[in-house]
Amino acid sequence: MHALSLLSIPRYNGSPKSLAYWVGTLREPLPPRLNDPAKLKACMALHFDREEQARDEDHIRAGLYDIFDIFRPVAPVAVSEGWSPFPLALTLLGNPTSFGIKADAESGWPAFGVFQVPRLELAKVMARGPHEKHFARVIQFAVEAAKDSSLRELLIVAAPGWSFRDVRRMPKQARQVMCFAGYREQERRVWPWWRIW
Repeated sequence: MHALSLLSIPRYNGSPKSLAYWVGTLREPLPPRLNDPAKLKACMALHFDREEQARDEDHIRAGLYDIFDIFRPVAPVAVSEGWSPFPLALTLLGNPTSFGIKADAESGWPAFGVFQVPRLELAKVMARGPHEKHFARVIQFAVEAAKDSSLRELLIVAAPGWSFRDVRRMPKQARQVMCFAGYREQERRVWPWWRIW
């Protein structure tokens, strides 16, 4: 069993805490300055704040040039409730080529995994719930995008601490900016009336 599959969702008063995750392709290997779960979580948090207010592609990347030199998200930062993407990522993509977990409450338990894109088509997933469906869809988009890259690697960053219940639908202007910036998905979560696959 891989260490990332043990990443559990902390609980408060018996209820599962929400978790945010970010998926995209790598154009270059992670440099040492970014090979740190806490730094990647900070990039993800800043990007989360910018996405809904994005006016143009430069605005969505402002202050994050370090990571955007090597990383291309395929979707906005997603939010799930009581669910981690890593067990499904391990099933679909195999063991990561590198990973990190910062196991302390002060940093918020961030984790990341770098996965090699499979040479074969991904198997269809019998997703059991809305979070699995959303993640399987995003991973499929990421695999398709990475096939055009010479590195053929995906980065997944995740950390507990966002409010699933407070996530709103992405504004129309932000969705348009994300589409122009190459995002293949423009929502943070699955909404009840969506039909996926």
